Amino acid sequence: MAYEVLARKWRPRAFSEVVGQQHVLQVLAKAFESERLHHAYLFTGTRGVGKTTLARIVAKCLNCVEGVSAEPCGVCEFCRGIDEGNFPDMLEVDAASRTRVEEMRELLSDSSYAPTRGRFKVYLIDEVHMLSTHSFNALLKTLEEPPAHIKFLFATTDPQKLPATVLSRCLQFHLKHLSTSEIRAQLAKILEQEQLAFEPEAVMQLARAADGSMRDGLSLLDQAINYCADGLTQAETGRMLGLLPQESFGALVQALAAREPEAVMQAVAGLREVSPSFQDILDRLAGVFHACAMAAEGVGAPPPEGMEEWVGAVNRAYSTADLQLGYQILLQGKRDLQHAPDEQTGLEMTLLRLLCFVPADWQGATAPAAKPAPAPEAVEEAPPRPAAEAAAEPPPQAPVAWSESLDWEALTGQLDIRGNARVLASHCSVERLEGDTLDLTCDQGYAVDAASKDRLQAALGKHFARDIELRISAGVPQQETAAQKSERVREEQVQEAQREGETAPVLLALQEKMDARQVESRMHDAVPDAAES
Repeated sequence: MAYEVLARKWRPRAFSEVVGQQHVLQVLAKAFESERLHHAYLFTGTRGVGKTTLARIVAKCLNCVEGVSAEPCGVCEFCRGIDEGNFPDMLEVDAASRTRVEEMRELLSDSSYAPTRGRFKVYLIDEVHMLSTHSFNALLKTLEEPPAHIKFLFATTDPQKLPATVLSRCLQFHLKHLSTSEIRAQLAKILEQEQLAFEPEAVMQLARAADGSMRDGLSLLDQAINYCADGLTQAETGRMLGLLPQESFGALVQALAAREPEAVMQAVAGLREVSPSFQDILDRLAGVFHACAMAAEGVGAPPPEGMEEWVGAVNRAYSTADLQLGYQILLQGKRDLQHAPDEQTGLEMTLLRLLCFVPADWQGATAPAAKPAPAPEAVEEAPPRPAAEAAAEPPPQAPVAWSESLDWEALTGQLDIRGNARVLASHCSVERLEGDTLDLTCDQGYAVDAASKDRLQAALGKHFARDIELRISAGVPQQETAAQKSERVREEQVQEAQREGETAPVLLALQEKMDARQVESRMHDAVPDAAES
């Protein structure tokens, strides 16, 4: 007996056997139970998600000997004929090979005649978007006023190409990508039924590689069964799929987390020995950074299996902002691969950018440096830090007393604040600091929003390791604020630029020779804000 591929052998023959797509199955089942039957059904979705399979099941529901039902018997001659493709009242057509209008007219020529044996005459047109405009026009007349015994089942991967007049006359069902867990469960079930040994990790690899398509997953499973001699193993399946070895890729992630350029290049050299796809390396790294960003914000599902250790290591070394920057660097590096001298060079430069673009105030224990980090003994023998550096650290204990020497601008520069919270701090000056209460005065022209105030208060509490009550009142600050200072510096730059322009030899020569005169300049627009420069 000839071997039957798994995609055909395990094709669902009833709604209960379909994996996923519950949003479609529920509607169809209720329609058949109540016999509220439409004359045209359109199934859309990407490859291998079950469009044609569902259409054939619908055909069996319509023509089963036992009657119209959501559960066809599957054993009568009509059900078997539809499964085997030889039922006389079901015409299955591939629109890609029959696009001419003459072929469509020939197909519909006997639509007015009653079914030969079944209850309904079913037209199943796959990839219907491939029909020509004239073919759609020929189809439209029958679709508008179909005989009671005619049912149309359409399947397509590109519904946007269908005329609106056709779409409006069909019940549309969009089939979704299958999740990795759904494909994994089905593959494991098939392996158990086929009595084949397998490792769960190998099945997970196949499910991920299927990319939402059950048919692709079954085809890969067929290939893996032939490739692996004694059951499916993670190592052999990974080699068949061309996946990166888990250990080698993990070494690269750990080196990036440690921010050690030499270790990163050694990990790349180790990956090069297995002839990887350099684009795949960047894709997987982007996936790690995505998982890290989601974990850092506490949203989404837990990190994928096998990635927990990597996520923890990277999150300890990268701030939330660093993760976003790193993700963008990886995406840009992927786009730049085609322009690099060779793909390995493009990969190495992308990884070096991940290491180089680090905030100046990064406090990680393994920050990148030109020389290796000193050993603990060397740290103890190092000379004491400058007084300015020591003063920048907040006192570890006891409330900080108010002092005239407190530099609010310098303090806010050390706080972990961004956006509106930092702008708010730049418009404030300290009035007094008493116990755990800090009073600030904000420029009258700046509107204080509660969210920015709360973020500033939280950052102060974190900096001083204590609960601080922050009170902000509008008024005239006693000291010059950072915003006022920036404006003053900008005005001085404008005035200086105007003075230089007035005495410029070229301008004086123009005034003398051409009787030119100066007009008011827009120097303010040309001089950048000191806070931005």
